[in-house]
Amino acid sequence: MNQLEQLTPEQIAFLRGLRDQGCAVCVFLPHEMPDSHQEDVEDAMCQAGWNQINFDAPDGAPISL
Repeated sequence: MNQLEQLTPEQIAFLRGLRDQGCAVCVFLPHEMPDSHQEDVEDAMCQAGWNQINFDAPDGAPISL
């Protein structure tokens, strides 16, 4: 089953709306991380995201501290 098939149409519309506004969106469903805590996964995704954002910053000027 496709990951998006497990979300309601309203949830999918909300996520697509965020993407349309330029936000980065990533969703892991509970069955995809059965042995992980969602907060730990969120923290890891945030850290990796900030690493990429800072890497992409012009002239290496960090965006985040």
